[in-house]
Amino acid sequence: MSFSRDVKDEVLNNLSENACCRQAFLSAIIMTTSEYSISNNRLTLNIKTQIQELYDVISELVMPYGLDVGMQREEESFLKLPRYRIIVSGATIKQLLLDCKVAYINEENCFDLKVGIDVEDIAEDCCKREFVKGAFIGSGSASGIDEEGKKSIDYHLEWVFYNDELATDFLSLLESLNINARKVKRKKLYVVYLQRFEHISDMLVILNANESMLKLNDEYAKRSIKNSVNRISNCENANITKMVESSLAQLEAINLINDTIGIESLSEDLANLCALRLANTEESLGELSKLAGISKSAVNYRLNKIMKIAKEIREE
Repeated sequence: MSFSRDVKDEVLNNLSENACCRQAFLSAIIMTTSEYSISNNRLTLNIKTQIQELYDVISELVMPYGLDVGMQREEESFLKLPRYRIIVSGATIKQLLLDCKVAYINEENCFDLKVGIDVEDIAEDCCKREFVKGAFIGSGSASGIDEEGKKSIDYHLEWVFYNDELATDFLSLLESLNINARKVKRKKLYVVYLQRFEHISDMLVILNANESMLKLNDEYAKRSIKNSVNRISNCENANITKMVESSLAQLEAINLINDTIGIESLSEDLANLCALRLANTEESLGELSKLAGISKSAVNYRLNKIMKIAKEIREE
């Protein structure tokens, strides 16, 4: 499974229970994935997705409206990925679209669809975050981790929109959440994207994809260490090489502890040092000593205890 799909699965498993936030999430899904069809003067909503599990989420979100929800599997895309069409229909479909602020009653008192995002419709930060989550499910993707470990992948997270107004409004919404994204036109599409590791990590927190965020941070730490090793190799500096190898071993031990018994199960002094090492992957023992406010021997003693705990876990 791809890193992007892992993030989306986490998003779907961490949706808000607040009615207004769930409505914002559904609004983003509709705006980024939907097509409309009319038959016998009845409107039908068609939600396109590659995520089969989205059917259950949509069914739950529209349940108060008593709408019919079905799903069809379509032909696979050129990437050999499955595609699904979630079909929502019923007498109250227009009311759903009005409540989700996807449609409005125009000056001629006629039902009409919106093109962009009205900031007044998504005033609360909690609703903005859920809208961002819905947009990611509908049109987003993320990269930065090669699941097969064969190559280094650039850090990148994006949303793809079919019209410029929606993309521009979404960019403004991100800015209101202190996320500095960029927009570019890609053929006939409009892409809002993040490329800096720090910004993508912050976005994963907004998406409630905490496991993916930790995974990406771990990948970043490994790359930092590997880059350090390459620089060291060029300089033929044995002492720094030893420091990097020790740091890598310490990070591996800390991650093992975190994935098994949890860092929080350690004593306070060991847990604090684990957090300090994770935040300063390239620092020497001396630098860690300064940051921790204790002697180098004390830092070395605690790191050895952490390594010993990890060794005991491996031998169990």
